[in-house]
Amino acid sequence: NITRKIKEALMAIEIERLYTKREILELYLNQIYMGSGAYGVEAASQVYFGKSSKDLSLAEAALIAGLPRAPSRYSPLNNISRAKQRRATVLSRMKAENDITPQEEDAANAEPIALKDQNTHKNSAKYFVEAIRAYLEKKYGADRVYREGLTVRTTLNLKMQEAAESAVTKGLSIISERIKRARLYNDDILPEAALVAIRPSDGAILAMVGGSDFKKSQFNRAMNAKRQAGSAFKPFVYLAALNNGSSPADIIVDSPVSYPDPTKQGEWKPVNFSKRFYGPVTLRRALEASMNVATVKLLDKTGVENVIAIAGKLGFSGKIKPYLSLALGALNVTPLELTAAYSALANGGVYSKPGMVLSVNNADGENLEERVPYFEDSATPEVTYVLTRMLQGVVENGTGKVAKPLGRPVAAKTGTTSDSRDAWFLGYTPDLAAGVWVGFDDNRSLGSRETGGHTAGPIWTDFMKKALKNSPTLNFTPPKRVVVKIIDRNTGKLATGLCLDTLAEVFITGTEPTDYCEAERKETDRL
Repeated sequence: NITRKIKEALMAIEIERLYTKREILELYLNQIYMGSGAYGVEAASQVYFGKSSKDLSLAEAALIAGLPRAPSRYSPLNNISRAKQRRATVLSRMKAENDITPQEEDAANAEPIALKDQNTHKNSAKYFVEAIRAYLEKKYGADRVYREGLTVRTTLNLKMQEAAESAVTKGLSIISERIKRARLYNDDILPEAALVAIRPSDGAILAMVGGSDFKKSQFNRAMNAKRQAGSAFKPFVYLAALNNGSSPADIIVDSPVSYPDPTKQGEWKPVNFSKRFYGPVTLRRALEASMNVATVKLLDKTGVENVIAIAGKLGFSGKIKPYLSLALGALNVTPLELTAAYSALANGGVYSKPGMVLSVNNADGENLEERVPYFEDSATPEVTYVLTRMLQGVVENGTGKVAKPLGRPVAAKTGTTSDSRDAWFLGYTPDLAAGVWVGFDDNRSLGSRETGGHTAGPIWTDFMKKALKNSPTLNFTPPKRVVVKIIDRNTGKLATGLCLDTLAEVFITGTEPTDYCEAERKETDRL
């Protein structure tokens, strides 16, 4: 628009005032995207030809000079014929400007394109690398990043990164095929996905996928896409309730209820995904089945402000509105934020701010930066352990059964937003937390059958299987102030041999039930 053009003109005048034409060109050539994850001509020379730009032949330099107009379209890795045509255009222009002779033009056009063996260096982790580049440029400035040369050590685990990319590619292919068969849309727009894996102990980001194809879109959905959390936020409502003295055996009645709607006149009546009501249920069962109404009532009882306070300690950065719809995940979060919050549950309630950079050194070896993890207590180890056991029940008996084939202790939660616009699967083992989001960039529906467990769950499970392959199976370690009691699964009361459906439940000491189930009382009365 006109305002944008005026700003660009003013910026151009300022740049012309500060730099010479040669300096402007140098900055441009060191920053422009050249395709295949390469920024600047030197990086492009290394990626495509495995040599420094000063060692390029005329033909190789002409090929690189032709890339900025459309890096992905003219990349020789994508289309060698189109790259040759673009190279010929550059050489023709050079001849017209008398920079080369006709003989040099003919010789360069005849030179075959000898690319670097791409198998010697898999160009993976593109979203991760781009995030590092943006971080460095923001902190140290473009001049230092592109001209001085920095040595950067990162948290990336290449094995896990390859597992993440493989899982996302495979999963999106299956999901896209289902959507095509359902004939929901007439266009060719396909769903996107994001995956983040974090080490709970220090917040290190071990793997990151920001979309289906970096060549098509450099937008990093893992870090920057603000999407509704849906039911994936529910564990934090239960975390606040447990923190306030509730237990997984407490009973809450899942029944019709209405509240004044703070956003408009009238009433708000939450409903369950199944359109059914389940009556009196334990908190454990309500979380396992991801019951909406029971969770809203629990939030009302616990207090919205208490949940918001815990969310703040877990790294959620956006302003959270104090509405009861928060129980259903009515807040916008990034996959990175949500995964980091689950990572804190795996870390005994200690939130560790996620990070990607371990250290930065300049060309002289001087250390410019060293990562020091940031920690914040969000809940006690006892509270988070009880919630973890409840989330293990989500995998064993609830909406997260897709993770059972992992064959090791795992806590997880699914999330599906209104009209299936977002599908989530978040989960963790003691030493690895991961989150997966699937959805369309334009916020259209994935389809009524595309739930968190069905859509995002298989990607998460596929990734975790590969990421944890050959790793020891670890159990969640109970803290000291936790006791185990055998209870009746339906009533939450202490069980006896007369109770048919029992469960070994964990409690923070002092919150365990003292009453026995109804079957025991009847037997006592008879005697």
